Amino acid sequence: MANYTTTADIHAAILFEAGELASGSDFSSEITNLINKVYLAICSGGAEFAPKIHEDWLWLRPAIATREVFNLPIAIDTGTLNITQGGTTGTLSSAPAISVAGYHLKIQGESDVYRISAHTAASDTITLDAAFTGSTDTAALYVLFQIDHSFTNEMLRPVSPMITYRSQWVSDNAGNINGIDTKEFNRNFPLSRIIASTPTSFTIMLEADGIFTIRMNGYPNSSAKPIRVECDYLEIPADLTIAPDTTPRIPRLHRKVLVDAALYYLWREKDDGRRAEARRDVEATIFAMARENEAVIQNITHQFGAIYPRSSRIIARDILRTESGLIIGD
Repeated sequence: MANYTTTADIHAAILFEAGELASGSDFSSEITNLINKVYLAICSGGAEFAPKIHEDWLWLRPAIATREVFNLPIAIDTGTLNITQGGTTGTLSSAPAISVAGYHLKIQGESDVYRISAHTAASDTITLDAAFTGSTDTAALYVLFQIDHSFTNEMLRPVSPMITYRSQWVSDNAGNINGIDTKEFNRNFPLSRIIASTPTSFTIMLEADGIFTIRMNGYPNSSAKPIRVECDYLEIPADLTIAPDTTPRIPRLHRKVLVDAALYYLWREKDDGRRAEARRDVEATIFAMARENEAVIQNITHQFGAIYPRSSRIIARDILRTESGLIIGD
């Protein structure tokens, strides 16, 4: 019990601290539920107990072999599109071999961008998400591009930045695809301004039962290759059980926080005055866990938490040579 190694150890410690019987306590099953309640709250970042903390715990990241990896497909612009003002379907002169449902459609000379709500692979008919507002055109030039991606793994949340190994138009991104909030993303990268390029930013569009959908601010053009993207994320922890006995992912040095947090809820239910002290202990431990988590990151990067003037963050990655042969920046 003293080592807080397994769920059974933590369960026994809570019973002991609460003055309950080691076996046969009326609170035994409730304590197991409380352990899982506080475990998920802490794994989610800790803000439930320490409102200023919302940590991405390193110990919740998946193994390298199971990180999320996906490819952004190349754009499609082969042939032309026959489309009528007010209509919701269009006919392609060259049918895509794959389904383009979920892609976006941009037509040359038109401002609006449409989402393809339905399409069958090898069919020349596409269905738009709304009526076409542009002028009728029997041979419109167009581009179909995919910037949305739904992850296949359930997760608490993706971790920014994502990584690509393609050259980016932002000189100091170094392959990072940084996460930004949706309002900022839509302000800086409206659909009408998203062009063929290596992404530099993403935003979370949707989360449903641990499945996230993100949007990128770029896509590979039709003559390029798909863009590989790698993403770390925080895993949803499995429920803790006594039979079979399980081990929490929280580092053992800090696992007593599960005891204190469960006691807080238990004593609150009993209207026990010790709940305030338990709450303070939980908050202090979460702050300590957050400092330790950040210290590990600081030890591997000198830039963590640093503030730089923007001009000094511009990194010259290539030597510039004038027509006369003069080398600049060497």
